[in-house]
Amino acid sequence: MQFDWDLEDLLKDMDYREMELDSMNKCSYCGSDLHHKHKVNVKKNQVMEVSYCAECGVSGKKKEFHLQ
Repeated sequence: MQFDWDLEDLLKDMDYREMELDSMNKCSYCGSDLHHKHKVNVKKNQVMEVSYCAECGVSGKKKEFHLQ
């Protein structure tokens, strides 16, 4: 079996930053834009982020960030 594409050329054309941004900002099920809610806990110096899709209703896992 022979392919007409070269793996090195394919990897050069891929924009990994754009792929990472899409994974953070687009719904993995329907591709719509995700909405993000943030709750700040000043006492613990934390921010809790919850992502959800308004189109299909899917919500992502909660992410916790520590403030410096």
